[in-house]
Amino acid sequence: MTVLTEISNSDVVPSTRASELVQELHRITTELQTVDLTQCSDAELVDVAADTERAIARLTFAGDRQIVEIADR
Repeated sequence: MTVLTEISNSDVVPSTRASELVQELHRITTELQTVDLTQCSDAELVDVAADTERAIARLTFAGDRQIVEIADR
């Protein structure tokens, strides 16, 4: 399994709420990648996997919105 690590630059301070949210997303993603899944029951693990897939789809939509905003500018 490949675990991606958070790219951080401690000198960069978020200037907008969007930037803050992306930094928080990276923090949470790093934690999700390294969390001990053996503590989950079978049913809970299935739910976590399904909810992760749903989050990926939602994040893809958010990224698409950002691309449209870039193109509109």
